[in-house]
Amino acid sequence: RRANLIRQFAAFLSTDAGWQYLTQNAKVESVVSDLVALEVDFQVLQDRIAHVNDLTLWANFAVALEMQPTEALNCLAAAAHEGLASERGKSAACPQPGPYSLLAIRLTNHTDSLLPFRELKSSYVDKLATLRATVTRVSTVRPLAKEM
Repeated sequence: RRANLIRQFAAFLSTDAGWQYLTQNAKVESVVSDLVALEVDFQVLQDRIAHVNDLTLWANFAVALEMQPTEALNCLAAAAHEGLASERGKSAACPQPGPYSLLAIRLTNHTDSLLPFRELKSSYVDKLATLRATVTRVSTVRPLAKEM
C-alpha cells in the first residue's frame, strides 16, 4: 500500500503539473540539521492532482490521510524527496535536500480536519487534526488519571 502510494505520487510529481507544484507552491519552511520541513498547501495539491485527472491517487491519498495520516504524509515526503533528488530536481533552482536528509511534510489549508483547540481530545490520537489557536500562556502538562 505504501509503495503504491509513493509510486503514484512520484509519477504525479514527474508530470509538468506536479513538478510545477513542487517547485512553485511547496515551500521549504526550515532546515534544521538534516531535517527539511516542506510546507504543502492541501487545496492547491488537490487542484493540481485533479488537473492531471489522477483520481485514483487522490482517492488513495484521501483514505490514507484519514486512516493513517503519518503514513500518508511520509509517502508524500518520500516521493517529494525522490523528485527533488532526481536529475530534473538537480538542474532546477529548487531546494536540494541532502542524500541523508529527512523531508517532513507540513500540511496547510486542510479545512476538513480543522477543529477548535478546546475540542482536541484523546480520540484524535493518530488522526489528522488541524488546529488554529492563539497561545496566551504556557505551562507544564499534567495528565489527569481517572482510574488506577
